[in-house]
Amino acid sequence: MLSLSGILFCALSSVPIRLRAVSGIHVGEILLKEEEKHRLKYIGIIDNWADIVSSTENAFVCYEASYTNCKNRLLHLFYNSILDYGKFIRDGKVSNYNLKLHHFRKTGTYVSGLNNMRKDGLDKELKTPAGITFAWHFSNLIYDEIYELFCRSDRIFGTPEETDDFFFGESKNVYPMDINGVVKRLTADDASFWDVCARYIRDLSRKVVGYFLQRSDDHGFSDLIKDQTWTDAYMALRYCLVEKNENLPKFENGNDFRNYLIKVCKYQAGNIQRKYMHKNEYIEDLPSMRSDYNDEEEWETDARFFEEEKPDAVTDSETYELDINTDNPYEVANAVSIILLNSNHPFRPALVNGIEDKVRILIDKATNGMSYNDIISEQYDELNPGEEKFRHAVVKARKDYERVRKTLCNRLKDLVKEKTMTPVTNQTSPI
Repeated sequence: MLSLSGILFCALSSVPIRLRAVSGIHVGEILLKEEEKHRLKYIGIIDNWADIVSSTENAFVCYEASYTNCKNRLLHLFYNSILDYGKFIRDGKVSNYNLKLHHFRKTGTYVSGLNNMRKDGLDKELKTPAGITFAWHFSNLIYDEIYELFCRSDRIFGTPEETDDFFFGESKNVYPMDINGVVKRLTADDASFWDVCARYIRDLSRKVVGYFLQRSDDHGFSDLIKDQTWTDAYMALRYCLVEKNENLPKFENGNDFRNYLIKVCKYQAGNIQRKYMHKNEYIEDLPSMRSDYNDEEEWETDARFFEEEKPDAVTDSETYELDINTDNPYEVANAVSIILLNSNHPFRPALVNGIEDKVRILIDKATNGMSYNDIISEQYDELNPGEEKFRHAVVKARKDYERVRKTLCNRLKDLVKEKTMTPVTNQTSPI
């Protein structure tokens, strides 16, 4: 092994350097890094690693003092004379499965690096949730198209870097995708893009259904409606794009596509709700009142797809006559839940009169999924009640929750028996 002074002497005296060790890096180490980076053994260009390293060391000499120049000369010898990388690619790119899989992984990693989960362009227009991207989604079919171009190319690839440059360059021609590119992939029945679309529709449909049910004040079978709306909206889009049995509107951008899906989800949700409109659930299983959508500005963007006609004020008491079996606790509880979830119900103010705070606890706990700690924290807001006071408030909230259910059911029974209550109209409930 040459010392630094020996290397300098050789450079000054024009004595050739055998690059077994330059700046403390062995030839074998340089080649090993190349193998790890480009998986040369995996793609099949190297069978006997030790023989290849030995042949390279014996064949290589360097007349330059520059480490960079010597390394470049070494790699040129390695890929062109020792391995004949160009011939290997030319002869094997069509049939070498490992080569194809190797560059699939490399290209996918490259596209992912370009994306870095940015929410600009198409993904911003579609308002995709975290973890979902259309603009940068890398699918098998897209790669197959790129690899076909690679196989048909007459270009000579002398090193793995040159091969990488081909795949990375073709990827830049595809990404980022616009809405026309995505629709093209869906129309071509690209299973990978349909998987992304299914996850996107699931997220979007849940927001639409939550908002739709909240607007209609009817939360019966909300989970069932959400699940079936997701499935039906997905199948409706596939029918339109893949089966080509309907005229698809032209999408100028991601917003158009998103709004189209919102209309589909809303239409499906309405049909499903009407299907189950005569079925209701027990108060213990009150469905969520939350729309699962916290960004009001985004809903304003799609407001034209969520406009509902406001029902006329009810003035006829017979319209809301409570015809239930008061001896059946399930019927009573169900009727209470319907009234509580309908802010326009004329009997609601009388039912909650004087116990509004306790009813709020019931709604927060049963339908909004809040814990007692969360409920009390929200009540105190920024105030610091102290640990002891806070604990007592939590205990009281738990007791109020248990008591208010019984109180509401008893009140409703009395209202049904009396049948003398006059509906309250044009009054806003404090809850």
